Parts: sequence; C-alpha cells; structure tokens
Amino acid sequence: MKQSYWIFNCICRLFIFFLIHDVLHAQNTERYLSSNSNGHQLFIHTTEGEYRFVVKTDKILEVSFRCNECLATDTSVSVVLGDRTTPWRMMKDGEFANEDWEMMIRKQPFEIVFTYREKPAVVFSGYFASNESNRGFHFVIGDEKFITGGGMRALPLNIKGRLLKLENRPWYGYGFEADQLNYSIPLLIMGSGYAIFFDNTAKGYADIGKTQSKILKFGTRGGRMAFYLIVGENLQEITQNFTLLTGHQPLPPLWTFGHLLSRMAYRTQAQTDSIVRATIQNGYPLDAIILDLFWFGDTLFHTLGNLDWYRPNWPDPIQMMNSFREMGVKTVVITEPYIVKGSHTFEEADRLGILGKNKDGRTFILDKFYFGDGGIIDVSLSKACEWMWKKYDTLKKQGVAGWWVDLAEPEYHPDGIIYHGGTSELLHNAYGHLWDKMLYDYYRKYYPHERLFNLNRSGFAGSQRFGVLPWTGDVSRSWAGLKAQIPILLNMSLCGVAYVHSDAGGFAQGLKDEELYIRWIQMSTFSPVFRPHGSGIPSEPIFFNPETQKIVKDFIHLRYSLLPYNYSLAYQNTTQGIPMARPLFYQLKQPENDLQSWSYFWGPSFLVSPIVEKNEQKHTLWLPKGKWYDWWTGEVYRGGRKIKIQNHIQQLPLFARAGCFIPMIPPIQTTDKYSTDTLIIHYFLASQPHHEDFTLFVDDGKDALSIDSSHFELIHLLADQKKHALTIQLVSENHGFVHKPRKRYIKMMIHTNFPMQMYLKQEEKRDKIETLQVSPLIYQFAFEWEETCFSFEIGY
Repeated sequence: MKQSYWIFNCICRLFIFFLIHDVLHAQNTERYLSSNSNGHQLFIHTTEGEYRFVVKTDKILEVSFRCNECLATDTSVSVVLGDRTTPWRMMKDGEFANEDWEMMIRKQPFEIVFTYREKPAVVFSGYFASNESNRGFHFVIGDEKFITGGGMRALPLNIKGRLLKLENRPWYGYGFEADQLNYSIPLLIMGSGYAIFFDNTAKGYADIGKTQSKILKFGTRGGRMAFYLIVGENLQEITQNFTLLTGHQPLPPLWTFGHLLSRMAYRTQAQTDSIVRATIQNGYPLDAIILDLFWFGDTLFHTLGNLDWYRPNWPDPIQMMNSFREMGVKTVVITEPYIVKGSHTFEEADRLGILGKNKDGRTFILDKFYFGDGGIIDVSLSKACEWMWKKYDTLKKQGVAGWWVDLAEPEYHPDGIIYHGGTSELLHNAYGHLWDKMLYDYYRKYYPHERLFNLNRSGFAGSQRFGVLPWTGDVSRSWAGLKAQIPILLNMSLCGVAYVHSDAGGFAQGLKDEELYIRWIQMSTFSPVFRPHGSGIPSEPIFFNPETQKIVKDFIHLRYSLLPYNYSLAYQNTTQGIPMARPLFYQLKQPENDLQSWSYFWGPSFLVSPIVEKNEQKHTLWLPKGKWYDWWTGEVYRGGRKIKIQNHIQQLPLFARAGCFIPMIPPIQTTDKYSTDTLIIHYFLASQPHHEDFTLFVDDGKDALSIDSSHFELIHLLADQKKHALTIQLVSENHGFVHKPRKRYIKMMIHTNFPMQMYLKQEEKRDKIETLQVSPLIYQFAFEWEETCFSFEIGY
C-alpha cells in the first residue's frame, strides 16, 4: 500500500514539474550548480546565488537567499524562533530530505517541489531580479482556489487573483474594497493547508495570480530575501505555527477590555473633565480617556514633537489624571514619530542627530508634510530611542497610563531617508514595528511588572509580541466603512495580530447616523478593543439620542459582564496563539465558500453576525454545523445551512454554540472593580452526548509577569452530558494567585432547547445547591464554592 502511494506521489510531483515547465520555463534563467550541508543547514548554489534551508519546527521551514551581487541582509525583525538541529540527507542527486520535509530539485531551469510528509506542499520556481528595485521569488499556486492573508485589507477573505502592495500606507475615509492600508503583513495562507511568509520589510508587492493565474510572485525593492513554509491541518494550526515563529502577544492590562473614550479631539482640561464626569453620571461604565494631539498644542500645525502639555488649555494635568484615576479612568495620550520645525524639540533633535538623514548626513527635511516641515525620528538608532523614552517616562511619572502612536506607517515617508538601520525604502514596513519594540523593551527594563498599553495603527509581522493594539485607521463614517471592519479583523487575526479594532462609529466624513452608530457599537462589543472615536461630530455615546443611548449602554454593560470570557480568550491568545475573532472556517481542513461571510466566531462559544447594511429588515447568515442558541430569545437553530432572521435595532445577531460555557459577572462600572467572587456561568445544553471544557483565567489584570511567575488561577469548567444526565464540574488550578477569593458564589445557568424538568440527582447536595426555574428554557443552580473541586449531576 505504501509503495503504491509512493508511486502515486511521484507521478503527482512529475505532473507539477511539467506544469511549472509550461508556465515559467521562458522566464526562469536560474540554473542549479551544487549543494552542500553543514549539520542542520543545507545550502544550494545556483547561477543567481546561494539558498539556505533550515528547519524551525517539524511544520516550519526557512528558506533564505543571498544573491551574488547583493549585500548580506539576513537579519529578521520578525522571527524569534530558533533553528532546530534537524539534519538533511541526500536521497539521490537533486533530492534532499529530513524527518518531515523533502525537496525535489529540477536543475534547469531551477525549481523545487517541497513535500511535507509525502504530501506535495508548494512549488518554488526561483529567484528573479528584473532590476535593482524589483527582485523576489516565484511560486506555482496552480489551481489553488482560496488564498487569504496579507494583513490589513478591506477585502473579501479570498484574495486569489489580486495584486497587493506590501507598503504600509494610510487611506483617509476608506471603505470596503480598500486594498492598501496601514499594516501590511506578507503572509499568504492557502486553503490547501500551507502558508508562505515572505520575510521582507521593504516596500514591495504580492501578485497573487493576477498577472498569471497559476503564479504567486513576491517582489521587493531590496532587503532580506527569505521565506518560510508553514503547514497545518487547518487555519487554526497554521495561525498558531505562524505565531510560534514570530512571537506571542503578551497580556494587555485588564482595562484594555473596558470602554475607552476617544475623539479628535479633546481640546481642554475642562472639556475633558466634563465629558468624563457626564459619561459616568449617565451610568456608562468607563475605563480610559484618550487624548489626541491638542494635549500638546492648540493647532494641527507645527506642534508635532512638543511632547509636553499645552498649559494654557491643560493647567493641571497631574491633578486631572489623579482625579480620573480615582474614578477608575486611565489617561492615554497620542504621540507621533515626527518632530516638526516650530516644535519645542526640533532644534534639540536636530542637534543630537537623532532624525533621519539625507545623503549629506544632515537631517532629512520633510518639506511637504501636512503638519509642517520637519524630520522623523530614527527609530533604528539606540540614542534616538533613549531620547524618546525619556519623554515617555516623564509623562508616565506624571500619571499617563498608556500610549497612542499615530502616523507610524510612516504616513509621509519619501525615498532617500537614511537611517542607522537602512534606508526609508528598506525599513518602511518595519518602522512602526521598531517603535513598538522600543516601548516594549523599555517597559521590560524599567517597569517589568507593568503591562504596556500601546495603540499603533501600523507594524509588521511579529509586532504582536511587543503588545501592540492596532486600530484600522481613518475609516469612513459609512456603512461601507463598517462592512470593511469584519474582513480586516479576521485577516489580521489570521496573521497573528489579535487585538485589531476600529474607530467605533467611524472616523472620517459622513453625517451623524444613529443607526450606523448603534450597529458599529454592537459589532465593537465583540472585538478585542472597544473604543468609539471620530472627527467632526462627537463620538461619545452621551451625545446621541435617548433611544440610541439605551441600546449602546446595554451593549457596554454586556461587554463588562463578559470580562471573564473575554479575558480568558486573551489568555488563550497569549499562551497558544489563537485569536479572539476567528473566521467560520477556522477549524476546517478546507475553507468553504458559504463560510466566507460577514459572520465570525468570538472565541469558542459565540457566533457574531453584525448588521452592515442600512435599514436591513431581515438578516441572512450561514450557521456552521451543529445547534445554535439565539442569545436573545433562546430559540435553537440547526446549523449547516443558511437561515434568515428578523432584525431588531436593539439586538445584534448573536448565537451561542450548543454545548458551550460562557462565564460572566454582574454589572460593574470599571475594570478596577472586577472580581470573580460572583460568577454567572451559562451552559447551553447540547442535543446529544457531549463533553465540554472551558478554561477561565484569573489574575490581577496588571502584572506583566503573572504567567511567567505563576501568579494566576485557572478555573476549569467541565461538562459531561449524557442522554438524560448532565454532570458539571468546577476545578480550581491555583498557580500562586494570592488574591483568589476564599469563597465564590456561583450561578450556573443551564439553557435548554425545549421546556423540560431538571433536578439534582444527588440528594446529599440539595441543601447546598439552590435550584430555580428562571424561565421555561433556563434553570439556575446556585451555590457557594470553597473547595478546589466541586461537581454536581443534573437529571432531565
């Protein structure tokens, strides 16, 4: 059997070779010369240069290239995973293998078929260099039907047939179909079970079957020439492997998951104080106020680089921040990487030589920059980073709790700027990434136990390991802008960046629209960060009509009640690399067209289907296989098909998976009051025998080392459902968490799919557990929990 499979596999590979020959023979002039190995490294020499092959894990292979005329640039800013000492062996002339990977080389023209565990994975068809500013790699993608990835793109998830620029760039007032935004990641995931990561930070492009339908082409203006092959059983495994390669996101502060007020812009201390107090007095939970650029000036122009409070409008910022902190509200301020002429720091920065240079070694003056002529900080230069950190640290000591880094694509970044680490062309996509690294490294050095809060709309692959919380840029205040957020959220999540979120309500252009605001807030309730923000009109909920306010307030309260669930998703992301938002085909071996929809999973339990069309009366969505409970009505739907439901402005289409746990808490007004001493745990009864396990994560929400130093608690929620019995078990796994409540009060809410009688089967526990039928479809079992483990059995 194995021999016949081997023969079949060889035939398949030969077929692919002929396919390559037909497609690329005319344009591929590269020729194989020789090979040699050095332990775990395999080297292939061709007429164009030298390839190096190294195994990173059994499912990740690195291929780096140095062309004959190129400078050596083999340092990655993205990859943190070390090499595995897996030796290569030559099978026969032109074939090399190790425990998991096999390479079959065609010598003339030069091509490689990569096979993973006897399954053809990808065909590499060589290096190209049409000129000094256009060099890269070719791959054969054949009849691949589904390709996703690429970072921040407001496009359908399947990007096969498109040509995408790999260049971070803002797009003011964008909507759906915007194909080039602030955060480009050259990772492409194939529906057939593998991904290619092109590890290059220079300005470039990815031609994904646009020019030639069966060819993928990565092109760049220079820099590191390397790619990684990543395989997995499904998108989840590929995403986890990519995150393993580039780094896991550390836990953010717990208050990241609260309600964060923002607008462009709060102009004075008095105005800011008034809005914060009005928000709280009107019953809205609140955790942060975010200050745009008027905190350091009274105009848009010639102020970037002031980096200190504009005292005429902010007479006592320390008192203001202290007052906010007493209310549970943290203060976040914006900074930018530009230092413009007329600012307080330009002459100092110019004198110190910490700005990007021109070819004469002087500061490169950006003379067409919207905010004023000036320079840009050389974030690749250590003394520039130290200078900037001192500015941050001064503000931090005053009481600033978090940072908002804007314009770091960089927004205006002409060719010819010379940095310590390279030119603006080569470092362009790495600029925001290096800024994130600077902040993260200094926090680890000077505030090792404090978690970083850093909003930055740009970065590169791997920026997540520095704790970045990206937003999606200057989206239009429109239905097209709202619609754009779902594919961006999912695509960035698949690329390892889990905390992407939008300016809720829309940022640019457009008129005040109560319905649009409600629908955007509803979707943002189920996103990693909840932050209403906009320009031109007030973005805070208190400035909308009473009906809108009631709906919005209910959803903000729901978000706070879901803190145990959401914070546990953050723990899962930090420890396993699994994002919070996931496409409906996330765990499937092959994506299905019906699942490439405007719906997504929020963690393992929720399916969210935002309304993205104005005045939509009925909503059609695809439900994956299984049973799904309508969160609002309790009605149960059979999955594996499309359904149509009636829309209500007060509700977001929201479903809970049959057989899932959803832990919640009673309402609170700030995450400072967060506690798990009372838990409301929902379990949605499955329609057949089922086992469920949800891990609830608890720590102090502040300590950056809580996981590493074992100062946390895991609560395992276990369900074992049989035909007429359900066993619920709670197990506390305490890892040195000193703030664990001595006693917890638990309300276990069991949701059923039809009216039934439920009862405790263990008579000895009936005096410990209070049973209440809340509705025909919900039973409540309430009890105090002190033990490490507690279980009870329900009959029905």
